[in-house]
Amino acid sequence: MSDSPSDSPASFDAKHFLKSVSESPGVYRMLDAQANVLYVGKAKRLKARLASYFRGALNAKTQALVARIQDVQVTITRSETKRCCSNRR
Repeated sequence: MSDSPSDSPASFDAKHFLKSVSESPGVYRMLDAQANVLYVGKAKRLKARLASYFRGALNAKTQALVARIQDVQVTITRSETKRCCSNRR
């Protein structure tokens, strides 16, 4: 149960999240309030890629995606092959 009167989920704190994200390569999963996967992506530099979703001008499709994010899960990988294989799971 939420503490807010509207019972809507707390918004995702991107600034706080990005402080703890690694610069390493890896796979990321963006989740909605019900923990449904919204998007799965891979990056050579996770912090830079994920930060790009939360700053600057975004197209309408990406803005809609970002508005639904409630959590982002990250898996650090060592190689491009591992990123591709992890992305398919």
